[in-house]
Amino acid sequence: MLNANDLEALDRLVRGGCSPSERADLEARIRRDPEMFEQYKLSRLLYHMLTQRKARSAAQPGNGHQAQSQAADTQTGPALESIDPSKPL
Repeated sequence: MLNANDLEALDRLVRGGCSPSERADLEARIRRDPEMFEQYKLSRLLYHMLTQRKARSAAQPGNGHQAQSQAADTQTGPALESIDPSKPL
């Protein structure tokens, strides 16, 4: 079972906040641990959904230039390509 530290580490990985060594360690664990792999896929999906919702909300008429800038920033989120645990992330 994953603990709070595992979930926080996956959150950092999905958001791009890991150091290179932490990223390598997490990627190795995701490849060998089916539960970690499933949680990683779910975390990526949720992150993608939230950033897309934020982009749509910011792009609504009347939100001005700042909203357009925020929407552009959220478009850089992770893609939802198929994830094969036997291949590098």
